Amino acid sequence: PDSGDTFTIATLSRADDGEFIALKGYIVGYMPTNTMNKVVFNADDAVSTNIVLADRAAETDTKLCAGLQLKAGSDARVDLNLADNPAMLGQRIIAYGYKGTYCNAPGLKQVEVYELVDDDDNDSDDDSGDGADSKDDGGESFPTLVTEGTAQPFEGC
Repeated sequence: PDSGDTFTIATLSRADDGEFIALKGYIVGYMPTNTMNKVVFNADDAVSTNIVLADRAAETDTKLCAGLQLKAGSDARVDLNLADNPAMLGQRIIAYGYKGTYCNAPGLKQVEVYELVDDDDNDSDDDSGDGADSKDDGGESFPTLVTEGTAQPFEGC
């Protein structure tokens, strides 16, 4: 994906279900159960299977968040899960995965690739959460990812 393919939480609904996308946001918590209604907005007693992203680092409204399923055995699960990496709370990332319903809400499934985003690279959508731009146009370039084969069964939700 290139920078024109990067969605925010506010624009995630514009992606098609099943579409492989890039999603930018801040890690704000995790889901201990199978529903977005039970998001924990800290790293206490975190699980390793998922994280929750938002457009603002201080977000606490679950309606403004998206859950990410961290694929078992992936670098994303090893590096991003809050159970093993509580310091990742508040980190801005770009995650690559398949848009779909995860834990009864819009999110990303099968996330195994990600990038850390430097907060010094702020662009117009930071902390605004207004959804005015359909996609992020921060001018950054991202590596091209090639996927092969079919999606594996989903874990969790």
